[in-house]
Amino acid sequence: SAETFADYITQRTRWCQGNIQVLRKWNPWRRKGLDFCQKQIITDGVMYWFFGLQKMVYIACPVFYLLTGLPIYMSDIFVMLFFMLPSFFASALAFKMYAHKTRTWGWAHIYETALAPYLAFAALSELLFKRKKAFKVTPKGVSHDKTIFLFKVALPHLVLAAMSVAALFLGVYKMLTDSEYMVIVYLLNMGWVVYNLFALVLSIAICFEKPRVRRHDRLYVVREVHLRFGSLAGAGRLINISEGGCNVRPQFAQDVLEKHERQIIRLRFGDTEVMGRILRYIPGKKSYAVQFLDMESETYARLVQYIFNNRDAGFGAFASKSLVHTLFTRVFE
Repeated sequence: SAETFADYITQRTRWCQGNIQVLRKWNPWRRKGLDFCQKQIITDGVMYWFFGLQKMVYIACPVFYLLTGLPIYMSDIFVMLFFMLPSFFASALAFKMYAHKTRTWGWAHIYETALAPYLAFAALSELLFKRKKAFKVTPKGVSHDKTIFLFKVALPHLVLAAMSVAALFLGVYKMLTDSEYMVIVYLLNMGWVVYNLFALVLSIAICFEKPRVRRHDRLYVVREVHLRFGSLAGAGRLINISEGGCNVRPQFAQDVLEKHERQIIRLRFGDTEVMGRILRYIPGKKSYAVQFLDMESETYARLVQYIFNNRDAGFGAFASKSLVHTLFTRVFE
């Protein structure tokens, strides 16, 4: 996994270029032994990497109209909504149906906006130029002890955000001085700009890299755990967990908990049992900070599976009883 946003861009840019190279070198539509569905799936996997171009068009269009007054396309507002709204809501429902808890509509918008300038350039350059590019391996083990701002990475987003703000001010001025009854057109384009600007601001915020004080990133969870230390045994609740340790809240009285710092503790969650050392008691959370002791590779593999495979928490599962599923079932049955 990439450890900074800059590294993440390097990784995704390479994946984008690599997928397009595959399509150019091994065109699935000319390969024997593939049926129509397989060819379509491979092509769809490659076409995904052109989302940066699509997103850049969607970001630029309302800004271009508000700044220049030149229409993107000519259409009656009600005809446009007649085609756009059903498509928009169908897409949103399908997204919610198949990305259950793993990705939301809003975060997908932010993700695509953050990567759009770089993947758009990568896709275009790979299509237009045949010069062989060096393979850039994603940097690993990056660490820093202070907050840094990745200005070069944020520069495209800063430019787009500045243009969006200028377009909003000009849009307000045009709306207040309108003499051609174009207020609704200005409002629609300004709403579109605000929607994109929200993602641009968050993309800029992502470029602030905070100090890395932990060796392993901790994930916040709410899961039951069985624990045993000293002469005590019972249930508890995980607050967060990583590959190197966890924060656990035992269901014992506070005066009992404060007596067991530095003790060895045995934790069992799911089919995984690990040994750890209690580093300290945290009064505010009524919990222990635990550092895992060295473990066998098989135990470590189960621990990683427990941390990152979130099916027991409902992630990745299909919400068969959801309203979305009910609507789709009635429509398509």
